Amino acid sequence: MRLFLENDKIDLTIYPEEEFDNNLVIGGTLNKEYRKYRNNIDLKFKKRLQPIKDSIDLLFEKDQFNSDKMKGILSKLKNTESAQKIVLYKEIELLEELGLDNELPRRRAYEVSKQT
Repeated sequence: MRLFLENDKIDLTIYPEEEFDNNLVIGGTLNKEYRKYRNNIDLKFKKRLQPIKDSIDLLFEKDQFNSDKMKGILSKLKNTESAQKIVLYKEIELLEELGLDNELPRRRAYEVSKQT
């Protein structure tokens, strides 16, 4: 949730994480302009991106979003002390830099969206 702090009264309505998109910021010139900008972007792109978002959600549901290598690293990450996590984060960065994990979900999402 973007919030621009201004010397003005600002009202926040914050929802649980599952309803994050319903959060509301009312007040302040910059917040008003940002809300207008976001609404404009949503009108132009939300409908186009929805099939890809749905495909990504489906891949997560089927546990097919990440490569097996990435799944292993993420599993280790959950059960590792904070000092040791640095090594795992570097492994994730390396996979992404080499295109061994970040391209896979996009390609799968595209393939799934073509089928629907």
